[in-house]
Amino acid sequence: MPLPSLPIWLWAALCLAAMMGGLWLHLVLHPLRQQFSDALDILRLHPRLVAMGFVAFLSALLWGGTDPRLPGNHALEAWVDWSVLLGPLVLDSAGHFALMLHQVEPMWPLALLLPVGLILQAWRIQSLPFRYGEGRTGAGMRNFALWGLAALSCLWVALEALNLRELLPEWVHSVRSLLRSLGVALAAAGVQVWIIRLVVEWQMPQRTETVRDQATALDAVFARWRAVLVLGGFNALWMALFDWAQDSNLRVAPALVLEPLLFFAPLPIAVACEEGLGLPEVGAQALRLIVRAFWALLGLAITCLALIMLLRYMVGTLGALVVGQGFAVKLTIQIVAAFSLATVHNWLFLAVALTLVQRFPRQSDEPSPSAPAPQPS
Repeated sequence: MPLPSLPIWLWAALCLAAMMGGLWLHLVLHPLRQQFSDALDILRLHPRLVAMGFVAFLSALLWGGTDPRLPGNHALEAWVDWSVLLGPLVLDSAGHFALMLHQVEPMWPLALLLPVGLILQAWRIQSLPFRYGEGRTGAGMRNFALWGLAALSCLWVALEALNLRELLPEWVHSVRSLLRSLGVALAAAGVQVWIIRLVVEWQMPQRTETVRDQATALDAVFARWRAVLVLGGFNALWMALFDWAQDSNLRVAPALVLEPLLFFAPLPIAVACEEGLGLPEVGAQALRLIVRAFWALLGLAITCLALIMLLRYMVGTLGALVVGQGFAVKLTIQIVAAFSLATVHNWLFLAVALTLVQRFPRQSDEPSPSAPAPQPS
C-alpha cells in the first residue's frame, strides 16, 4: 500500500498517540488494573528507575549492538505490511516479555560499572559483617572470595578497554566474551533484586522517605549476595539459551526457551523476599509461587504482550522514519525511544513483581510444626 507523505514530527505524534490509545484500551477494564495502577505509583515515587532505564536503553541504542528488546532495522514498508509483520512481532514480543522478567533493562554497556558494585559490596561486608548476616566462622574466606570476584570483574573491564584498541589475540576474545556474559548476568540479577526490594518496601512501608527505601533495598541486596550470585548464574544460562534461540534455525527453538524463562520467572522474587535460604529452599518457594500466581501471571502476560507489541511497533516505526536523516534527528528519536522503553519496561515489571510479591508464600507466615497448638479457653 502507498505510504502517505507526512512530516516526521507528525509520524512521531501519530505513533505516540497509537501507543497511548493502546494502553488505555488494554487497561481500562483489566481485572488486575489495581496492580498496574500501584506500579505507576511506585514508578512515580522512584523516578530513578526511569532515569536508570533511560540511560540503559539509550546506551544500548547507541553502543549496545544487537539486543532482543530493540526492534530490528527494518525499512518503513516492512512496518506497514501486517500480513508479514504480525507473526514475527508476536514471537519477538513474547521473547521480549520473558526476557524482561529476568533482566529489566539491557545491562550492556552499563555492566561495566559492576566492579564498583562488587568492591563496595566486599568493603561493606568486611566493615560490617554482622549487619549482612556474616558471622565470624568462615566470614574471612567468603570475603576473600568476594574480593577475588571483584578483581576478576576489573580484569574483564581491562580486557574490554584493550579490545577497543584491537590488541587482543583470538583466545583472549573468547575469555572476554565469557566474562562479559557473566558480568551482564550478575549485574542484571543485582538490579532485578533491588527493584523487587523496592516493591517490598512500598508494600510494607516503614518510613516516608523514598531515598531511604532505595538505600534499604540496596542493603537487602548486599545481605543476599550469595543468592544474587546464584541468580546471576541462572541469568547467564537464560541469556545463553536466548542467544541460541535467536541464531538457531529450529522453528521450535523460541518455544523451548520461552517455557523455562516464564516457568522460572518467580525465582528473582523468591531471592528478594526471603533471606538466608539455600538454593533448594529458594527453588521450592519459587515453585509454590508459580502455582499460586499462575492465572494472574497469565493474565498479566497477555496484556504485557499486547503492550510490548505496540511499544516495539512504535519504536521500530520511529527508527525506520529517520533512516537517512541527520545525526541530530536520529539522536532525538533515539532519546524518545529510550524514554518510552524505560518507562513501559519498568512499569510492566513493577506490575508483575507486585502481583507476585502479594502472593509470595513467606516462611514466616507458615505455622511452625514445633509450635504448640493453642489451648481452648
